[in-house]
Formats: sequence, structure tokens, C-alpha cells
Amino acid sequence: MASRRSSIDSNVHHACAFLYAMMKSGLQPVEALNSLSEHRQVYGAIAEELGIAVKRVKYLGESLTSALRYIASTTSSKSLRELIDGFITATRQSLTPETYFKIKFEEFFEVERKNKEATLRMMSLIGEFAVVLVALTPTLVLTTGLSLGVLNPEVLNFCNLYMIVIMPLSAIGVLLYIRAVCPAEEGASVTKVAFPIPLLENVSVKTEDSKKDVHFLDSKDKWILFKSSLKRPLNLFFTHPSFVALLSFLILATLMSYFLLSGTTPERLTTYTLLGSCIILAVLHEVRFRYVRSLERRIPDFLRGLAEAVEREGSILRAIELVLKSRLGLLGREIRRISATRLGVPLKQALLMIEYRTASPLLKRVLSLLAKASESTRNLKDILMMAADDSETYVRLRRDRYRSLIGYAVSTYVCFIVYVYVYWIMRNQFLTSLSGVSGFLVSPMAAEMAIQGYYIALFLGVILGLTVGAVTEGSILSGLKHSIVMVTIAIALLGWSP
Repeated sequence: MASRRSSIDSNVHHACAFLYAMMKSGLQPVEALNSLSEHRQVYGAIAEELGIAVKRVKYLGESLTSALRYIASTTSSKSLRELIDGFITATRQSLTPETYFKIKFEEFFEVERKNKEATLRMMSLIGEFAVVLVALTPTLVLTTGLSLGVLNPEVLNFCNLYMIVIMPLSAIGVLLYIRAVCPAEEGASVTKVAFPIPLLENVSVKTEDSKKDVHFLDSKDKWILFKSSLKRPLNLFFTHPSFVALLSFLILATLMSYFLLSGTTPERLTTYTLLGSCIILAVLHEVRFRYVRSLERRIPDFLRGLAEAVEREGSILRAIELVLKSRLGLLGREIRRISATRLGVPLKQALLMIEYRTASPLLKRVLSLLAKASESTRNLKDILMMAADDSETYVRLRRDRYRSLIGYAVSTYVCFIVYVYVYWIMRNQFLTSLSGVSGFLVSPMAAEMAIQGYYIALFLGVILGLTVGAVTEGSILSGLKHSIVMVTIAIALLGWSP
């Protein structure tokens, strides 16, 4: 329930912008809500909630007011309840629905912006807490535990309990807490993304049912797409990620079999397996993630230029072609697929084709808005300016998040390197020098704890890297690259085995 409420609250101002565009274009409230419910992959839980109201109107014969009151009484989101109650009140007064949704967009947009700024400040405190608990504490326990344990072996029992039970559970708990509290980077499924693959001749131009607008590529087209991707291997990360994962798994299994047959120890084999798996997922994620980021950085400029061009040209198609003459980077290369209209493809279908191909939730919202609003209105300047303000705030807050938390990432790396260095000193100099003292016997538990410290270093490398990704970039998968770097540092300094 909490997750669904968070999803609704974060998308309620996006839904207001969409409903404002739909009603300004001449649609009735029920039709506008129905259009919103058809974009569940873009607007999430709020589209599902309002879709229930549409179904109650269509299939149960209820009035729209009654259906919306039912949604307000069952939803877990206070924001959605406020939006519905205000809409019912506005319909009874002289306020038009499109004006109401524009006002509510501005209200919810400002609330969401302030909430995200407050969350950024809170995340700095969470980052400091995570560094102390997960990165710094194991170093202190290892140092004091081994030092005092040499004189009093009973101390080693507590240290052993901490390093085997308490520390892993607390580290995983902190990661889960950060993942639940800190805002996550929005993700979207990707089917055909962004690289210029010439398949316009395979796009169907006779689709009439809006529910079938996304089914542009049949099995033959997918085979053509696959053969084209083989000429550009990076395309496989977008068009066929399952193929990349399968190929990577086969390579990893082959290497594991080789190491196993060559007599590699189980510990080293486990390390190879974990490191190889992280590399596979990290490459698969980072290629798509970086491409989507480069697209989204140019969206505010594109929308503002499009708003000015629409007002002058009066045609959304001519306005897009005019804006594309400016430098928009990778976004311009993707939007240029609008040229499919020259082959007889309707503008709406060309926009939906681009939406279907992209993995960016922000670009999906913009394109779905244009695809619907461009059907029956030419006065899109207000709609585009609202979308531009929304996207600009989204990009700016994400950039501020990374800049404000980069210090946390650096301090995490420093604490991890300090742990590795302290462990190396304790194992190679402290315990070794004590073993050379005549008449002094190092406790077997101390030697065992020193071995455990090596595997704790590998575990910390993985968990700290994932935590850095969750805090700074809003995605645990984005932390895999940090995990790889930390584990590599540990192996380079400590060797492949304790």
C-alpha cells in the first residue's frame, strides 16, 4: 500500500498535465480518463486507479461522479483523493475541467518539487549514517577485536559474532532501507530503442485500433532487426537484452568450467563467478542507462523550442521539423523518426512508434502527450510549456542529487580502502610479528577471524557499491560498477585468496 501510494503521489502532477491536454483538445472527462488509463506503463498506479472509474461508468452504468467517489474512498493516496474531491466540486461550479487540472498541476508540481528537495537534504544524512554503520564500523571492530583478542581470546567471540551475523545483516538492512526511503530512478521497459535502424518500410500504416498501435513489428521485422543489430553489437543491448544476457551467461559458464577443471579452489571460483555476473549486469545496465540520460538532458530544450515553433507554424509536424534543425544530440536522432510521416505514416502513429522504442519514462510521457493532444488541437503552447517545466525540474533535481551526494560516494570509497589497508596491516604485519615472538602463541580463532576479514572485504565491496548506486543515482543496478571497482581493489591489494 505504501509503495502504491508513493507511485500515485509522484505521478499525480503528470496525470494532471495529461488530463489538461486531453480536455483542452476537446475530449469529455470520461474520454480523457480513458486515454490516461491506456498509458499505464507511463503513468503507473494512478492510471490504473482512474481506469477503474472508467470501467464502472462503461460497464456498470454509474455516473462519473459516483465512480470517482468510489475511487476516492478506496485509494491509499491522499493526493488522488484531494484531486477527485476538487474535481467533483469544480464540475458543480463554473470552473471548467481543463482549468481545474491546470491549477492542480501547478499545485502538485510545486509540492512534488519541494518534497524532492527535502528528500535530497535527508539523503545526505542517510548517506552519512550508512558510511558510519556499514563502512567505518567493520574497520573499528576488526582493529580493536584482533588487538584485544590477542590478549583476551574471549573478545574474539563477540567480534566473530559481529563479522559473521550482525555486520552482514545490518549492511543488507541499510541497503534495503535506503532503497525504500530514497527516491528510485524511474525505469521503463524497452523493446526497440533509439539506435538508427532503417525499418520504416516495415511499419504498418493501416492500424486503426489504438490498442494495436504498439504492435508495429511482427516476427519477420524482429528478425530483420536482429540481423541489423549484429552489424552494430551495441544495438543488442537495446533491441535484444535477453540475447546479450544469454550469451554472457554461456561465456561465464565456459570460464567457470575451465577454472573448475583446472583445479581452482571453491573460494576463488566463487569470486570469479560473482565478479563476472556483476560485470555482465553492469554493462547491460550502463549502456542503456547512459543513453537514456543523454536523451533526457535535451528534452526541456526540445519542448521549449517546440512550444515557440508551434505558435508560429500552427502545425505540430512542421514545428517538430523546424526544431530538429537545432542541435539536440541523441534526442534529435531519435525524434527524426518522425520523418516516417513522409512515407504515409500518420503523425500519431509515428510518435507512438518512438514512444514504443524508448526506455525513458520522461520521453514516454512527452510523446504520449503529443500523440493524444495533436489529434484535435493546434494550440499546444501551454501544454508544451507545462511539460517543459516538469521535465526541466526532473532533470535538474536528478543532477543536484548526484552533485550533492558525490561526497558520500568519495567517503565510502575512502572508508573501504581504509578497511582493506587496515586488514592488510593486521594480517601481514601485526599477526605475523606476534607469531615470531618466542613463547607467544596466536589464538587459532584470531587466525580464523583474519581469514574471515578477507571475505568481509569482498562482501563490503559488493554491498557498499550497491548502496552508492542506490543513493547517488537511484538504482541498485547503477551501483554494480562501484561494486566491481571495490572488489577489484580488494583483490588487487589482498590477492585472490586469504
